[in-house]
Amino acid sequence: MTEGSAAPRALLLLPEILVTEAHAPAEPGRGVLVAGERIEAIGSRAELERLAPDAEVVPLPGAVLIPGLVDAHSHLRGLSTLHHGIEDAPLERWIVRLHAMGAVDPAADALIAAVDAVTTGITTAQILQHGFGDASSYLGGVVATRDALVAAGLHAEVILGLTDQAEFVPEDVAAALPPARREWLVPTRGVTPDGFAELVTAARPLLDPDPGGDPAGAGAGVGAGAPGWRRGF
Repeated sequence: MTEGSAAPRALLLLPEILVTEAHAPAEPGRGVLVAGERIEAIGSRAELERLAPDAEVVPLPGAVLIPGLVDAHSHLRGLSTLHHGIEDAPLERWIVRLHAMGAVDPAADALIAAVDAVTTGITTAQILQHGFGDASSYLGGVVATRDALVAAGLHAEVILGLTDQAEFVPEDVAAALPPARREWLVPTRGVTPDGFAELVTAARPLLDPDPGGDPAGAGAGVGAGAPGWRRGF
């Protein structure tokens, strides 16, 4: 809330059943008092109306009100591979088919995914950011992700990732391929492992929480984009 703005109007939510956390019993006849983006109190309707007599009462007959869900692994992509016309198949064949994916606007794709997440009850997510483009393209994806999270009101931590090994084809197999097949099967790295630290330094300020206190948005972390192919298992 900015200085001089009016306080948000309180809402008294009255579901048929309230579940306050994973191991709590279902509680009929209980309500939730909300002001802005804060839960102020939980109790019976009479108790909450005494606390906030001017609150707008929102009956939710037949509804079960639960805490927001957490998605611990998301790439914030609004279109699945099936939307791109790539059918499920054994892994090796499916990986080859990925090269047929069309380009999409990363901002629109991320926004669709973030809105879909909130619509289905997800309020917090861990987003795995990864790509094969150059540093500029990678940072553009980070900005698209951040803006989508803020627009949808989704709380998140964005994990900046990079594979440290060959991802689609083992390196010794790739080296033995004819050049034309290698070009088709092996993605070109736009950011090398050696340049990744510099990229993280540039990306972190883009994901810093809003200094004005906006709760939506993202923090930043670093992780492996994928385990990649390994030998010696």
